[in-house]
Amino acid sequence: ANNFIYYAEKLEQTANVKDMIAQAKACKAYAYLELTKTFCYPPAIVKLDSKYDLGLPLMKTRDDNIEAIVNPPKRATAVETMDYIKQLFTEALADLDASRKDVGYWTVYGVKGMLARVCLYREEWAEALSYAEAAAQGGSCIPYAEYVDKVNLAKQAESLFEMQFDVNDHNSD
Repeated sequence: ANNFIYYAEKLEQTANVKDMIAQAKACKAYAYLELTKTFCYPPAIVKLDSKYDLGLPLMKTRDDNIEAIVNPPKRATAVETMDYIKQLFTEALADLDASRKDVGYWTVYGVKGMLARVCLYREEWAEALSYAEAAAQGGSCIPYAEYVDKVNLAKQAESLFEMQFDVNDHNSD
């Protein structure tokens, strides 16, 4: 994501390029959020004792990636990590193509939903509710009776992130 953003920022900043950068930032934020949930303590535990205040090494730029080869990065605090995730989603939200409804891309509503999740994780209840309500305006729910069949379909609207392969895709991998 950092390499993509670095080179995309050198292009003429059209709405399409800004949307591409926003897509990369949202992907990066989502990856950091999943890594945080897997390898870090939640904020409620961090508040109990500072020994649990371990976040992730933050690679904010392409230069950070290059520097990490020689000097391995240190872990940020949990608060710094969550602040960075929220910052990335917020920046992505500002530049996403608001008219996009395509499956396979981040939408304004998807990012607002993720911001709601980040705010819940951070125990920012009022802000979480605000983002969740905004996200809910952009979609609809699958009826319960149809849920299992619908979510197993490829490229459907309920998928936040999916990778698809068939027998012809990179068989050596």
